[in-house]
Amino acid sequence: MKQKSRIASKLFAVLVVLTLISCCFLGTTFARYTSTGSGTSTVTVAAWDVEFGQPESAPVSLGMISPDDTEYNSETHQTDPRSNTGNKVLVATITNNSDVKATITIDIGGITLTGYSGEWGDAYTSETQSSEGDPTQNQVLALFSVKYYYDKDDTDTDTADNATDEISDVTEITLDVGSTTPTVLKIYAQVTWTSADATLQAASDYLDTWVGQNITSLSSTLTFTAVQASEQPTT
Repeated sequence: MKQKSRIASKLFAVLVVLTLISCCFLGTTFARYTSTGSGTSTVTVAAWDVEFGQPESAPVSLGMISPDDTEYNSETHQTDPRSNTGNKVLVATITNNSDVKATITIDIGGITLTGYSGEWGDAYTSETQSSEGDPTQNQVLALFSVKYYYDKDDTDTDTADNATDEISDVTEITLDVGSTTPTVLKIYAQVTWTSADATLQAASDYLDTWVGQNITSLSSTLTFTAVQASEQPTT
């Protein structure tokens, strides 16, 4: 009888243990909700779009120019050479369509002469007459200078006279991000013909005449570089 009672006690103990184990599994598996899912986060890449309006390296037309028509005066023109400056001409338009600012630098090339296919001479001197040969190429190039301008207060100006800020090889111009329209930079060029009065005196007229007879056009080359100048998001 005692043996049956001990067996019954052991069975009861095992039953209790199994019941506790079962409750543990039920509690872990069914007592709380578990959900899984996925989502996508998207970051928009800030656009980089700077439009030069023409090839990065292209001849720039400087318009038509002639020398000053004043008669040479030895008392004044040796120290104050005669010169004639042409009109300012729009030669480049740069547009920033980007989502970030762009800093523009401009490399100004030298002047190229076209129209003359002969051999350059040794040099004109103050004693040179018109029938005494040809000048050197450097003498002709020295007659001309080209300056480039923009309006830093209104870079998109359509009025050439407002473009009074001179551009040099070290000038950096930053174009902002346009809120509704892109920001634009317009560049104007102006050529000046300065007679060689200081070196050739009265013979400078012969050099000017030679140029009018042999040179058909001048050109200059601008090279533009745009570099990112801000970040997104802004702080």
